[in-house]
Amino acid sequence: MIEIEVSAAGARLLQSEVLTSGRVGLRCMLRFDSSWDGLLKTVVVAGSRSADLLLQDGEFCIPAECLGRAGDSLKIGLRGTNGDGSLVIPTVWVNCGEILSGAELSQQPAQEQAKSLLAQIMDQTAQMTAIATRLREDADRGVFNGRDGADGRDGVDGAAGQAGPAGADGTNGSDGVTFTPVVFPNGVLHWTNDGGRPNPAGFDLVSAVLQALPTWQGGSY
Repeated sequence: MIEIEVSAAGARLLQSEVLTSGRVGLRCMLRFDSSWDGLLKTVVVAGSRSADLLLQDGEFCIPAECLGRAGDSLKIGLRGTNGDGSLVIPTVWVNCGEILSGAELSQQPAQEQAKSLLAQIMDQTAQMTAIATRLREDADRGVFNGRDGADGRDGVDGAAGQAGPAGADGTNGSDGVTFTPVVFPNGVLHWTNDGGRPNPAGFDLVSAVLQALPTWQGGSY
């Protein structure tokens, strides 16, 4: 957007743009001081052609024909008048710059241009599809997966669980064998049992006692 500040008959360029031939829709903003209050404002645009525009507010669009030829300069001026014409304020010209050569389409017929543009769009679509497919395949292979994180700390032990049901009673064991000692009159200890098992060897109690007693001078017991 072009911006111009207008003060009485003075005018200066606040902001310009690159001007190119064939441009359409270039906006221009005008900022007026109080001396222009109540005046009828007419914008004069001079470039490749000239145009007079009755200003409704502070903004207008540069006519496309004024930017029709490269090498020309674009200038903007204003005229302000009161209702009976007793007051007229023409401003100085504001030089907005030279019109540069704008890009132009090739001279192909419209149908061929459409086919060419369609082919470009189809080619770009195919390229984007191929890129998306490669990205999907890389993602499936885990190319973008991050490394495994470190193991977390052990959690707090949980509360003790409830006691399980009592187990079934075990099978009764086989009956044991009872060994009974018997001392014969000769002082020998013998064993008997009620299970038909082999008994321990007999033990001569009298001989064991005599051997344990001390001897005396007169002889043995």
